[in-house]
Amino acid sequence: MKNILKTTFFAFLLVSFVSCTNDKEPVAVLNGFELRDVSESAPPSVLLQENDSQTFIDLEWDRADYGVPTGNTGTTGLVYNIIVKDRDDPKRDDPDRLVKSVISRTVTDSTLTIKQFNNLLSRLLTFKCSPMNVEITIESVLGNVPGNQLIQKSSPIMITVTGYSLLPKTLAFVKEGSLPLSAPKVISSGSQNINDFEGYMYLEPGDYKFYKPDGCGDFTGALLYGAGADRVLVEGGGANINIPTAGNYYITADLTPGGLKYTTQFYKTFGVFGTAVKLPPAAVVPMAGNNSNIWTITIDLFKGRLLRFRSNDWTGELAGNEPKNIPPGTSKLVTTLGLVGPSLTNVTGTDGGIKLAGDNDGTKQKYKITLDVSKPRAYTYKLELVE
Repeated sequence: MKNILKTTFFAFLLVSFVSCTNDKEPVAVLNGFELRDVSESAPPSVLLQENDSQTFIDLEWDRADYGVPTGNTGTTGLVYNIIVKDRDDPKRDDPDRLVKSVISRTVTDSTLTIKQFNNLLSRLLTFKCSPMNVEITIESVLGNVPGNQLIQKSSPIMITVTGYSLLPKTLAFVKEGSLPLSAPKVISSGSQNINDFEGYMYLEPGDYKFYKPDGCGDFTGALLYGAGADRVLVEGGGANINIPTAGNYYITADLTPGGLKYTTQFYKTFGVFGTAVKLPPAAVVPMAGNNSNIWTITIDLFKGRLLRFRSNDWTGELAGNEPKNIPPGTSKLVTTLGLVGPSLTNVTGTDGGIKLAGDNDGTKQKYKITLDVSKPRAYTYKLELVE
């Protein structure tokens, strides 16, 4: 009888153990999956901005298998990302070197246009405007709690491709005997714009030419532009552009085919004007500066009114904070800066003023104003209240 009871007891324990084992939650495992290039034709080896809308590559991959059911929402949701690496970057596997883009929570294929892929490629820290050996993979992420996610990587696809930079176009204004890399620069308003290069710079007397690098600023094999008649630019040749006097200059260039041209405009200083200064329309209060193209002034300004900056070649000396009239005619009016969006830029008309704090009640506050135009198309200003 005792043996029967013992046998029954151990049988019960065995059934209980098996029951508990079978009741455990399933555990996710990392199984990996395959990525395939299913494009009808080979991806182009050189990306051109004018072909932005064309297909670069068609990708297809197996659904990631974690060994357990995976939902598409909630804490166990499955998300796919596309990963791009530079195969020649020794640190390519560092998290801050990866370029990642969320694809979808559901699909297992993706078509990337030339624009979409170039946007990924150009975000690489090692991006260059020459052939790059690139690895494309798909990453699947299970769970949405950082540090508690299960990540799988697909097999890679290797390609060699040359992308294009999304940076604004650049030209160096190079004095004879100097190097383009260290020369002052003029910059266009965007990666596709070649008609509005501009920059403020201090220049020594001498002969200059423009040098055009590749889209990533590499001056190896740079194309040069010299001067023709009537401020026309000559691609690949032309005469030197003579700067007769040391000082501050506003330089512009236009590389539009058939309309190549440039300007070199001397200016003595920047000044402040507008309703916050309340001057006659043709008057500006000049700022103090040096060869760095950083200008300052301490001045009383009307609260709640508008302020702008103007550079000019005034005649005579510019001592003190007394208003100076703009010279007659427009030939000496160089440029006007105002607030457009989050930054200062060249503006015309009456728009673009910088509104001062406070109510427009006719009272003034003393400000120290700093204007920095030393970085092309990255002009900044600072307003500091003076107690």
